[in-house]
Parts: sequence; structure tokens; C-alpha cells
Amino acid sequence: MKSPKLLKDLLHRIIKIDTKINYTITYQKIEIEHYKIEFNNWFSGDYKFECYFYPDGKDFNINAVLLKESQKHNFWDYPFELYDYDTKQEMFNDVYKAIEKILKYKSKIIVKKGILFYSMRCMIFMRNKWHHFYKMGIFKFGGFKLPKIKGRIKEYYSNPMKMKLHTTKAKAVNETK
Repeated sequence: MKSPKLLKDLLHRIIKIDTKINYTITYQKIEIEHYKIEFNNWFSGDYKFECYFYPDGKDFNINAVLLKESQKHNFWDYPFELYDYDTKQEMFNDVYKAIEKILKYKSKIIVKKGILFYSMRCMIFMRNKWHHFYKMGIFKFGGFKLPKIKGRIKEYYSNPMKMKLHTTKAKAVNETK
């Protein structure tokens, strides 16, 4: 399946950040049709970022996936939804700015265990100090796979991405007709 124009435009802008960015794009149709962009990091971080783009252009998610857990799963999510914006282009400009930050700067995700919820706050290290990026919460008993942490608070870190360019063509996975 061909990548949608907005996705191609977004990737073109990302490559302009650093031509050594290493990413893989896959097309998947499991529960819902989407494209997945994985930013493949060669450094030792606690997590990596992945992005999910839905072909209708109405949703885009940036996720963090733990690398050292026995079960790799998303543990932080930054959703972008078209109904929060006036146009798709406006949403993609915000998506681009967010991706630019996670590629250029060191980040950390602070997980706090509460009585009913886990909160996950992502912070970006810019201009010699930590800045709030995006915070989310997950209901503890909602059936989500959450990282197991000792105590109430755990911090995970990821370095800026500096890589060689590597792309793969989109491929269909579990596609049904």
C-alpha cells in the first residue's frame, strides 16, 4: 500500500532534522489499518519511540516502548487527534515539532504509581534543564500492561538519536481481503 502524502511529507521534514536518522516504516492491518514508524536507536536507552499514523490522517500517536522489560510494551503515549485542530496540516505541524524534540534531545519518562492510576510524564532536556513535554495517566485496574516498578517512582532515560539512514518499504502484515 502506498504511504499517504501527509506521512511522506512528515518523513521528508524529519530527514531534514538529521539525514542520519534511522527509521523503519511498516504497514499493518491487524485490528485497525495503520502505519508504524520505529526510530531504531543504537545507543543504550531504557526505551525507544514509535509513531502510529492512521491512513485517514485523523490520528497520530507517539509511543515510548521499554527495551529492557521481558515483555516490550508501550508505556507512554502522546496522541494527536484531528478534532483538536482546525486542519490536518496544523496537526501534522505539531506532530513534527514533537518528533523533532524526541529526536534531537535527551528525554526521560517519570512513572509514578498512585492508588488508582499510574502517571507518566515525559520531559525533554533542552537549554541545560528539563522541560515538560507531555503527561498522561493510566487506570491501574484497566487491563493495561504497565511496567513493574519498585517503590512509587521510577525514571527511564533515552538519549538523542544520531543514526545512519535506513528505510524499508511499507509491507502488509496480516492483511485480509
